[in-house]
Amino acid sequence: MVNIRSFTLHRWAGLLASVWLMVLCITGIFLDHKKDWAFLWDWQWPSALMSDAAAERATAARFSMVKYLDGNWVMCEPTGCQVQQQTSQQAAQPPSWQASRFDDHPSSAMPMIRHLLLWQDSLWLATSHGIWRSVDSGMSFQYYALDSYNVTYLAADKTLYAVLDYSSIVQQTTSNVFLPVEIPSPSIETLPEQVNLSRLSRDLHYGRGFFGQHIDVWINDIAAVLILLLCISGLYMWLWRRKPKKQYANRFTFFLRWHRLLIGPAAILGILYLCITGILLDHSDDLRNEMRTFEFDRAHLTPVYQLSNWQQQITSIAALDTQIFIGTRLGMWAWDNQQLKRIFTGYAWSATRIDTQVYIGGMGAPSAIINAEKTTLVKPVGHMPSDVTAINDKVIWKTHHGLEYSDGQPVTLEAPKSNSLALYFALDALHSGAIFHKQFKWVNDAIALLALVAMLSGLYRFLKWLKARLRVKIRASNKTV
Repeated sequence: MVNIRSFTLHRWAGLLASVWLMVLCITGIFLDHKKDWAFLWDWQWPSALMSDAAAERATAARFSMVKYLDGNWVMCEPTGCQVQQQTSQQAAQPPSWQASRFDDHPSSAMPMIRHLLLWQDSLWLATSHGIWRSVDSGMSFQYYALDSYNVTYLAADKTLYAVLDYSSIVQQTTSNVFLPVEIPSPSIETLPEQVNLSRLSRDLHYGRGFFGQHIDVWINDIAAVLILLLCISGLYMWLWRRKPKKQYANRFTFFLRWHRLLIGPAAILGILYLCITGILLDHSDDLRNEMRTFEFDRAHLTPVYQLSNWQQQITSIAALDTQIFIGTRLGMWAWDNQQLKRIFTGYAWSATRIDTQVYIGGMGAPSAIINAEKTTLVKPVGHMPSDVTAINDKVIWKTHHGLEYSDGQPVTLEAPKSNSLALYFALDALHSGAIFHKQFKWVNDAIALLALVAMLSGLYRFLKWLKARLRVKIRASNKTV
């Protein structure tokens, strides 16, 4: 009786979860590669085919890099920049936006833009194909250096610093050559002893919670592909479950064996961590305090939290006087050629130097300002600031909700308008269900719970099958003896 009930539970839970679970896996694979696949930003999706809330959110988050220079606003997204130029002839009319030009491109592909830096009255871009520079307030960019490198962040003081592939820092010399900056790894004593549930769940679900940026993305992809194959084989067996025709019998047996013996057991870990973390992230706003309060011992977590080296760990940098500030998921460190010490405890998602201060954009943590080795939290600023700029002695933060002053008040600026948005935002909205309605997250929760039920009941049936097979082998061996 228990075996029959477990089979029925497994069959119906798997059927109900399969179709939408496949959608989540496919969109998740695309979202994992948002930093590498340019077509996610080049291809456009009509905003009319998204809910108003999803379209508004995507519009506010579209341009993650913003600077103000010589009366010009410059906004950049991964595949290009827009400039709003105010001239005396246009003073009586609203200024318009125009796309920046990229001249003298040494590669066949348009570079993916990672970071925008304002230094020496010029704009500098960190891209997938080196460093680019604009001397005309963002109207055009020209290739500058490091074309064969994936430059992920820039900083500058007296010279220019660049982060190569989230892993190492190089410094420009007077001869326009970039040389490595040798910075020791953080000692184990300087690492935080605890990691909260908010940080851990985001890292695991977004593909950065095991070993590092690139490896973790492929771990997520493999987990998604295994779940896809599990759904496909399960749906096939559901369709032919009653009386499969003789010509399909061998195919049915093939799918059953792969579903039961290989794909199912291999997909268990992926189903567990993706479904559980997905449910938590669906309700991260409601559970914010609880997720930040519940903590795990860092020493017992995956290698990425041990920070034994900088490989795929550097998310941001800034330079001020003799110090280099290095941002990671476990905090920000300051290096002065002699001593390495941690000065910020949250995830230093972004870092921007303005005059004598360094502005840190936190992810899952309050943002902060570093001034004379004193760190001041800026709690009113919205979620995950990706950039900071200054205008008329006022500091402006670029968050996922738009532009904000340090007190949280919104900045009035008419951003570039478009009737379409990058495909990435449509896939992101589809993955979360926001493309239909902001409360669609409850459907995602139900699918995740059904997937967990199907996994547990399937695991139970798998263990029962192994036990039965073992008994048959033991009986056969006894008879032989």
